[in-house]
Amino acid sequence: MVLNTKIMRENTKKWYLVQATKQLLTQYSGMRLTLRQIYYRLVGFGMIPNTKYEYQYLSGALVHGRQARILDPEYFVDLTRSSKVQEDVLYTKESWWEQWVREMRDNAYNYLIDKWVGQKYKVFIILEKQALENVFLQVCDQLGITLIVNRGYNSYSQIYEVTKQIKENTEKEYPKNKKFIFFTFGDHDPSGHDIIRNFKKQIKDESVIQEIEINSKFEFIAVTPEQIKEYKLPPEPVKKGDARAKKFIAKFGDAVVELDAIQPDKLQQMILDNVLSYFDKEYYDDVIKPVQDEHREYFKIQYEKSNVGEVLNEEN
Repeated sequence: MVLNTKIMRENTKKWYLVQATKQLLTQYSGMRLTLRQIYYRLVGFGMIPNTKYEYQYLSGALVHGRQARILDPEYFVDLTRSSKVQEDVLYTKESWWEQWVREMRDNAYNYLIDKWVGQKYKVFIILEKQALENVFLQVCDQLGITLIVNRGYNSYSQIYEVTKQIKENTEKEYPKNKKFIFFTFGDHDPSGHDIIRNFKKQIKDESVIQEIEINSKFEFIAVTPEQIKEYKLPPEPVKKGDARAKKFIAKFGDAVVELDAIQPDKLQQMILDNVLSYFDKEYYDDVIKPVQDEHREYFKIQYEKSNVGEVLNEEN
């Protein structure tokens, strides 16, 4: 039951913002959005100016809208904070066995080989904004590629793990001379550009320490000055306190744009277009997929022969 104190008066600024957000959320079915993504959509629609006050006002309005259940809280996500409630459920041995059998069945019937086996390239996505992780993961999982998420500058532990993964791929995978492609996504601001520069340097330095030679290529995908004009993204002035501001302004002008300002579906399409340009689909269809289908059929037959699935049939 919704408390009377949470009822929202109609035809107010808050009410219009909530209704606009409700309509916006219907356009992104199955996708949970952050407050910042919603804010930039409304700025882009000309509903609110791009100011700190309006951002804070929208935040309060959407809290009210969710409390009143005008907006479904399930469509929102806050990736800057996390919590996990520990389960205190006692499972029976039978329920555990049924769960393991289901996993065995799913593994057999949905068996997949890594799409990039035998490909000339291996692609990584570098994302500067943790708040956009879910948007990127949907496509990266579909494409079978690694997503590297930053929250500011990379830690050494992250650089070490990425380089180690590259080293293992270099030693084990075919072909041995595979090229590693890094597509980078970040804010169009002094720090966003420097984070990418720093990542490239860290990878190079760590590859020397781990004694591997990385054949790599870095491509900055978004946000670019061209995209700012094309999508009419809302700019803000460069923070003059940033030590890199002067150099950035000389090169790009006195305007910064956050990656969140680009619509999620456009970001996902950028990932698809750029990644698939390095994917040899003909090789996958002719060589990898037939092997995958053969293996899957074998696993399905072995699963059926084992009769372990009877426990699930009895349940139904």
